[in-house]
Amino acid sequence: MTQPQFEEFLHKISEDKKREKEKHIIKEKAEKSAKNEESWAKTDAETQRSKKLDNDDKQNDITLKSHYAYWLIGIMVIQLIIMNRVFLDVGSGLLKYDNYVLHLYITGTLLELFGLVLVITKYLFKNK
Repeated sequence: MTQPQFEEFLHKISEDKKREKEKHIIKEKAEKSAKNEESWAKTDAETQRSKKLDNDDKQNDITLKSHYAYWLIGIMVIQLIIMNRVFLDVGSGLLKYDNYVLHLYITGTLLELFGLVLVITKYLFKNK
């Protein structure tokens, strides 16, 4: 074996030793990480409790949203009844308002109703 071949052989052996040492270090780190992970991993009871709390939270959210929706729809119905009553009273002559005031009242009431519909559809029943 010549000198350059011998040096190449030594270099190859040292590279192999370095790779083996790196593999060993990586293996030790992986084992240590796995042990640490086991120590803080959730147990089945904790996982079930967490799922139950999530489900309870979602159920409370649904109940609250339905209550808000019923109240807002009730407000809309009352506003429509009042607006129609004012409109009929003005038409029958029981109430006297200028056309300008009546237009503003009806427009404002309708915009308020559309705003409530927007709130109900956009915020109370949004997709997650």
